[in-house]
Amino acid sequence: MSWNKIIFAAHIILAASTCPLPAQVPEKPAFEPAPASGNPSGWQEISNYRGWKIKSLKLTGLEKFRSQEIKRGLELYEKDAVLYERSLGRDIDRIRLFLALRGHPYSVVSPSISPTDGKKEVAIILTVDPGPPVLVGAVKIDGLPARFSETARNSINLKVGTVFSDAALAEDKSSIIEILAKAGYARASAVSRVKMTDTTDVSVLYNLSPGAVYYFDSFRADGASKDLNELALSTLNVRKGERFDPKTVQDAKDNLSGLQLFGQIQISLKDTAPDSLEMVVELSERKLRTLEVAGGYWSDNGLSARVSWQHSNLFKRGRGVSLEVSYMQYKQSGRAIAWWPAIFSARLLGTLRVGYDNISEDSFDKTSPGIALGLTLPHTRRMKSSLMYVIEWARYDIKTTEKESFHDPEGPISYFEYQLIRDGTDDMINPTRGTYSSLRLEYGPKGDVTNSEYLLAEVDGTVHVPLAKRIVLATNLHLGSATPLAKGGVLLPDKRFYAGGSTMQRGFNRRRLGPLDDNGLPLGGEVMMVGFVELRFPLFWKLDGAAFVDAGQVWRTHRDFTWDDIEIAVGPAIRIMTPVGPLRFDFGYRLTDYEPREPGYAFHFAIGYPM
Repeated sequence: MSWNKIIFAAHIILAASTCPLPAQVPEKPAFEPAPASGNPSGWQEISNYRGWKIKSLKLTGLEKFRSQEIKRGLELYEKDAVLYERSLGRDIDRIRLFLALRGHPYSVVSPSISPTDGKKEVAIILTVDPGPPVLVGAVKIDGLPARFSETARNSINLKVGTVFSDAALAEDKSSIIEILAKAGYARASAVSRVKMTDTTDVSVLYNLSPGAVYYFDSFRADGASKDLNELALSTLNVRKGERFDPKTVQDAKDNLSGLQLFGQIQISLKDTAPDSLEMVVELSERKLRTLEVAGGYWSDNGLSARVSWQHSNLFKRGRGVSLEVSYMQYKQSGRAIAWWPAIFSARLLGTLRVGYDNISEDSFDKTSPGIALGLTLPHTRRMKSSLMYVIEWARYDIKTTEKESFHDPEGPISYFEYQLIRDGTDDMINPTRGTYSSLRLEYGPKGDVTNSEYLLAEVDGTVHVPLAKRIVLATNLHLGSATPLAKGGVLLPDKRFYAGGSTMQRGFNRRRLGPLDDNGLPLGGEVMMVGFVELRFPLFWKLDGAAFVDAGQVWRTHRDFTWDDIEIAVGPAIRIMTPVGPLRFDFGYRLTDYEPREPGYAFHFAIGYPM
């Protein structure tokens, strides 16, 4: 079959323009489907059912392809579709074009009709024979500097012997240009050509124009106030004379986004010389003053309320302040926080926090005015770390009968806290895949401004695995260990670990898992291990369901750790999906009974998924 015969009929081109193709299909294929052979008698039979409602549409013979994706691009798959020969013909042409774009230009689509007597409804079956694939017989890359040849050939998908597709052709061209861009060729371009050497064989040619290696020589920021424009330039973290790299531009945009001062950020590159670029940053300011009032109820914290006010640029150049007052059943807080972006480097944020906390737990009370200095560094879009030094003038009121279990410092305490958080999920509110992990380290050093020496480590990780559409398996493991460093010392009551509640072992009420005193008050422990396995699935409307298994325990000291004490609970859950996250109703039933004084079940209401 000659190349001249492989010409797309005019009605196919018209069909492609009147009805959208399935997603990710280029409008101009490298080559087009061979003309379809007619079947007058078959079409004559189909015309007998003209105007009948389509009851169902089924595609067969497409095991290697995404049938559902194809169906979504067909006219006859639409709701309340009616059979007409021209509609069916256009849909057959669309299927053949879809396959041609994926290296099968000789496909044959055979329709069959099954009428439903008395209802004027038909079921349509489209049997597809994809035909022989077109294979890549040769690949040639012209104009590419020799040092990039091996890297380029390893990066492309269309290698000799593979099935040709337009999507792979476009992706390979972008990959080659990206290799050049990373080496500084900011204006590199490529033209791809496909030549039919046989009816089922093609050669692929990429013609590269690398251009010059570019360097940054100037920078400009517009659109915001003068002080914020200056801050933006200092936050770019790009030096004059630095070689162009797409990652440098993306990092600069990430740095600006991290300031949270701009609603829109656009970065463009302007040629100032044959090998020089000016980075132009167009900005629009966010609302700098905000007032928030929030309130709610969930089982772990009872009634809660929060009022906060923030000015993001009170002291200019992004230096802002926030004031917040919050109330929960077990904790009331007030704090003022000031921050200074780009304090030592482009991404480093410095903070100063002054606050007062009043904690009222079952086994202790604590009041603590305090001050904290911190540094926060976003490593990537998904990962950040922070280091903070805290001094508190804490006063404790120990209410448990086992007062020796807690340490009252009777004076100031200070500690260093390091946190690392990585969010690799696909959605912060409703994750369906990916991982979330965090690490927290605390160290209370010996010194004049502290009366408590300890070391604490806490690790938390959750994995989300999609099993099917809207069906997700989530698993979590949360570990904690804290050790007093002074000889014969014990931990402060709020440095011990507690578990039980809507996020950690749902078979228990809040803080009821682990050691209790004679009156049933929680004592917490030096070691904690909790986790869950949860299957999430849709129900109807905005309701989702879940089934979970929770396990874990808190041990008073490291010497008390034993696998025999692990408490296990199972239960169902109902979630109402909302824009701010799921409203969660969980019922946990205990399978074990190592703490007989506690109820055998617990009910929890919370917002958001357990992590």
